Amino acid sequence: MADCTPAQHQHHVSTLPVPQPQDTACAPAIDIADDSYFEGPEKSFEVWFRPLAGSDFGPSSGRGLRAIPREDLVALLDLVHCTILSSSHNDYMDAYVLSESSMFITPFRFILKTCGRTTLLWAVPKLFELARRVGLTEIDELFFSRRHFGKPELQLYPHTNFNDEVKYLDSLFDGAAYALGRVNSNDTWFLYTLNAEDRSLPCGDKTLEIIMGDLDPEAMKAFFKSPQITCAADVERASGIGNIFPNSTLDGFLFDPCGYSVNALVGTEHYFTIHVTPQDGFSYVSFETDVPLTDYTDLINKVTRIFRPGRFTITLFSDEKQIPFDAKSLKDVKLRDKMCYDLEHYVLSFYHFQRLSSACRKRSLIRSAIEDSSLAAAATTAAAAALSASSSPSPILQVAEPTAAAAAA
Repeated sequence: MADCTPAQHQHHVSTLPVPQPQDTACAPAIDIADDSYFEGPEKSFEVWFRPLAGSDFGPSSGRGLRAIPREDLVALLDLVHCTILSSSHNDYMDAYVLSESSMFITPFRFILKTCGRTTLLWAVPKLFELARRVGLTEIDELFFSRRHFGKPELQLYPHTNFNDEVKYLDSLFDGAAYALGRVNSNDTWFLYTLNAEDRSLPCGDKTLEIIMGDLDPEAMKAFFKSPQITCAADVERASGIGNIFPNSTLDGFLFDPCGYSVNALVGTEHYFTIHVTPQDGFSYVSFETDVPLTDYTDLINKVTRIFRPGRFTITLFSDEKQIPFDAKSLKDVKLRDKMCYDLEHYVLSFYHFQRLSSACRKRSLIRSAIEDSSLAAAATTAAAAALSASSSPSPILQVAEPTAAAAAA
């Protein structure tokens, strides 16, 4: 995403509540239940701030949000109940791998993704206090999103349900809440954003997220520690993650005994991030990137080939009306749900896919063979007509029969 100068209407940080000492003290302590279950789906919070008029916050200046001291970021994450494991930086962005997911900071944009039983929204007032200290007092855009939790009863307030999250956010912002997908499944995707007003879109802004469940156990073996897999670099080689964007700079972390997170800086201004919960029964993977592509079809196929999900959801925020990928070109999957929202400055597309069973794939191959045979027959008829209409001799056009393998399928 490129930071551009947004337009007229802003939400003022100075009017938002900031945590008083008693508020911080009442942030819930996490008492880990005796349960092997881990909640992979992340809570995600992204906010764009507007620079003050005349401020010199160039991408390489290190100012704006990037001027927040590290100790203040640590204190912010204490409210969420997660810690910084490693970090990577370039002239435009700071990327942090966390004990529960990731954080990205540019001069005017802040992204925080946290999984497990973290309390992400407890950090929001503190974030705006820190932003005000570095001169950022107005908001241009804001998003909070997550997939339905597998075990919402294990979450802590306000993440126990989406209604509580919306009430909490409504106490801070003038926003709108959405639920996309089937509400009677674990694949419902929730979104909270600011009400559409006279704000302008960050230039060339696109964000793709692929949310995957029911992962292939064979594909998940690369995310367990073993004699062959001892570090993040081993994971990236064994899985193929290192080839998603070959020129990116990866900062990965392999957890013990299993689990994996990686942040990647792509070029000078973009990122991708992956988080893997590989345990059978509640396996989960998320992939997110803001790399702007004219067509995401190949990227989606590449990512889903690595993890081989039984089902997956795609969400895409785009500043273009045209959807930049072809759902029909995704391999071995069936489209179950499709929704599209025009959010004034963004088009939000939601797709949910289910992987075809072996029997369904066999029927698909048969249909393809029949279609290919029909096309071949039509081509032969057309060619014969053209030859008979011609007075000059022409070579005979031969069309191959469907292969034995296709017929047997």
